[in-house]
Amino acid sequence: MLVIRSMLESRLTFIVLALIGVLIGGIIRFYSFMNPDIKAVKASLAQNEAKPINILFVGIDSVEGSHRADAMALISLDLTDRRISVLFVPRDTRVRIPDRGWTKINHAYAYGGISLLKKTLEEFLGIAIDHYITIDYTGFVRLVDLLGGVELYIEKDMKYSDRWAGFYINLRKGFQTLDGNKALQYVRYRNDPEGDIGRIRRQKKFIEAVVNKLRGQDIAGRLPSLAIEAIKFLKTDLAPEQIMYLVSFFKGFDLSSVRWEMIPGQPGYIDGVSYWLPDLEKLEGIKRWILLGEKARVDEVGKEITVEVLNGNGIYGAASKVSKILEGYGYKVIQIGNADRLNYSITKVVDNTGANPDVAKKIVEILGYGVFSSEKRNVEASVTIILGRDMKE
Repeated sequence: MLVIRSMLESRLTFIVLALIGVLIGGIIRFYSFMNPDIKAVKASLAQNEAKPINILFVGIDSVEGSHRADAMALISLDLTDRRISVLFVPRDTRVRIPDRGWTKINHAYAYGGISLLKKTLEEFLGIAIDHYITIDYTGFVRLVDLLGGVELYIEKDMKYSDRWAGFYINLRKGFQTLDGNKALQYVRYRNDPEGDIGRIRRQKKFIEAVVNKLRGQDIAGRLPSLAIEAIKFLKTDLAPEQIMYLVSFFKGFDLSSVRWEMIPGQPGYIDGVSYWLPDLEKLEGIKRWILLGEKARVDEVGKEITVEVLNGNGIYGAASKVSKILEGYGYKVIQIGNADRLNYSITKVVDNTGANPDVAKKIVEILGYGVFSSEKRNVEASVTIILGRDMKE
């Protein structure tokens, strides 16, 4: 449950930052301010201009006077190729903290603040972190309330109760205007068969609703003042001109093209303490794709993963649509076409070599439908997807 909560709050951090970014973007529509020396501002953002800019986002949860790093996400920005990648770091990830030894990553913030957390992650991932941004989660609620709420269709009744954490969800199906607290309930809900996949879908739906609200005539004139209020929820080492440059980078960016990943691993116990135990071999492949900007995913031993998508449901354009989704996640689609028949009821994601079961299972997770299977097939692609009637629009 701790790992799931960390993943949830990492995504919640990105939602808050996306919301703030859209608000700040409103200033650009009213003011043409931009540092005249664009190249100098761009160069000041990164330690090495030739590499992506890495920014550490940390969600701080203040409980009874203490401050905890409850969520961490490393955002990698390639200003040349216009690429955004997000690597989530579960707060219970077991790492070596300088001068403290092996323990949970979120302890680094408690021991030495943002500087020690930044240093710990740099040593763990083997990359340089250029800047940081921290935010209090209460900012999410305040931002939504500043907007006057967000209109959204709640697709079903949602109920959940966690007395220990003091968190409750009680939403009714139908169109309604969500205030800050209800919006927080909506983006955190995961107590249904879809689990994390459903929650991610709802979070994207919420961001789209926020963007639509900000485009409305009734709020356009308030964007500058709203942006000023939004900035109050952030603490960062970025200079104002750097923030404005990044706002111009984010402006108009398609969130569906963002690369999302989490530190791979599994939950486990060491000396009676629960941890997220990272899989360092798999992390290498993900790191190359997320942080170093490789064009396609590779497996843990560096072999490029290739995919073929076959239409097995007869729906026009189905294979093309799914191939674009997978390409957005970094998979190299080498073939699309029709399956041997067009009446498959269930989508099959097939590991063709027996060497990539985790890859095939990950694709099932990304799509949100289908079943995994492993079959030795004499085809070029590492994984074959045969689309069935269970395909979601």
